[in-house]
Amino acid sequence: MGLEWQSIVATLGVLLGPLITWMVGRQDRNDKRVALVRDIEILKSINSESAEYGQLETQVRGSLAKFLEERERKDATAPVYRRYYGFLTFSAIYLALTWVGAQNWVGGDWSGWITAGRFAALLIGVSFVASILWIILKLVFAVGHAAVLWIRMRHTAWELKRTQSERDREMEECETAARLLANAERQDSNAPNLEGRHGF
Repeated sequence: MGLEWQSIVATLGVLLGPLITWMVGRQDRNDKRVALVRDIEILKSINSESAEYGQLETQVRGSLAKFLEERERKDATAPVYRRYYGFLTFSAIYLALTWVGAQNWVGGDWSGWITAGRFAALLIGVSFVASILWIILKLVFAVGHAAVLWIRMRHTAWELKRTQSERDREMEECETAARLLANAERQDSNAPNLEGRHGF
């Protein structure tokens, strides 16, 4: 009996650990929100020309930016956490029904209902796991797609740079040829007219 209770306590610790962590994190976010609102109210009551106003404004801006960043990160991971806690909930239900079904005081009339409850909890828990895996898979595909787009953009930029270099080289060659032709024409125009000088 002692071993069974140890297993139950260990299982509850594994299941309740993430929930407690979430509750502590939520309370911490609430405390930060309350402190931020309090600082904003204090900021409104201070003269905007004073040095304290500038110091408190800098502090409020930093706290607000950090708070918004944490909330954005929380909103991005909220779907995964909701499904994860749903999986933990139905895993606990499944384990509880398994433990109840193994007790001698459970009558035969209840065994069918317990089995059905265990099966339903198992299916729902598996569906939560599948949805979490699907979100992770979509995230991997999104990251892969972004990486492919980045590689294509770099390749396109390299092609454009190479094309521009070729055009610049062609322009330099054309300008060089034009200068040589202009010099040749200038030399021809400055050369003495031998035919006129010798009377030919």
